[in-house]
Amino acid sequence: MMSHPIAALFALASPIPTASPTADTGEPSPTGAGDAVKWTDATLAEWTVVLALATIALVITTIWITSTDRRRDNRQRQADREEAARRLAEERAEIDRRVAEERKAAEDRATRQRQVAAATSLLQRIADVDPFILLVPTLHKQTQGTPGAAAYEEARDAVGNLKKGALAEALALHSPTGTRLYQALVQLYLAAVEGRWSRVTPNVTQTLTDRAAQDVRHYTRHVRLCLHLLIEEGTIPTDALGPNPEEPNIPDLARSVDDDRDPWLPVGWTPPGWDLDSELDQMDPNRRLDRYR
Repeated sequence: MMSHPIAALFALASPIPTASPTADTGEPSPTGAGDAVKWTDATLAEWTVVLALATIALVITTIWITSTDRRRDNRQRQADREEAARRLAEERAEIDRRVAEERKAAEDRATRQRQVAAATSLLQRIADVDPFILLVPTLHKQTQGTPGAAAYEEARDAVGNLKKGALAEALALHSPTGTRLYQALVQLYLAAVEGRWSRVTPNVTQTLTDRAAQDVRHYTRHVRLCLHLLIEEGTIPTDALGPNPEEPNIPDLARSVDDDRDPWLPVGWTPPGWDLDSELDQMDPNRRLDRYR
């Protein structure tokens, strides 16, 4: 029968030296050179242990250094990722801000273009009714077949065209003050055309009628110059409505001659160009520079 392979290991002699009995007494020899542990073997064993400990220490140190480096690298990579994410967020925020600014600028330009177009259209409507201002306070008296009936019909058409502006372009001014001014102008014209002011004024004379026409003319100029200001600067101060913005300061056509002989004038704030415009108005009784009047 074949022996187990491990049996051969037990058959080997032990490497540890042992004392052999003497030939005479059979006792181990205390000083036998061949039987004692050699000092080189003990020293080798000690250095082996020291080397093993040093190796273990080196391995532990290497593991610690490697782990420390890995953690530091992980922290650095995490910091780099966070920094990259922060820069990306800032760049995206900057891009969004620029896009928002560009979009707002484009919207402002479009709004400004619509504002100028609306104001220009309203100015054209005012220019169309301007030749008929002196007729406006007497339109309620005119009937078909009267002298100058064609002119009166044109005047009514111009006032109707003025009214359409209050329902369209006035709402596109992007200026509550401008919208309110134009609406008040239309209300004034409708009151003058319908003659409501004359029905509450006793003894309507030609002087009162002429002054009513001048009131309408002055308020028309006021609104026209305010629209000019809106085109040039993009805004109209609320003072243009008068002391009380909730109740625009429009002329009272029904006041008697004794109350105030002068035509209506703006109160508290006058639009730029008022004096120059009055000098260009040949029908304005306040003109000063025309020496041939």
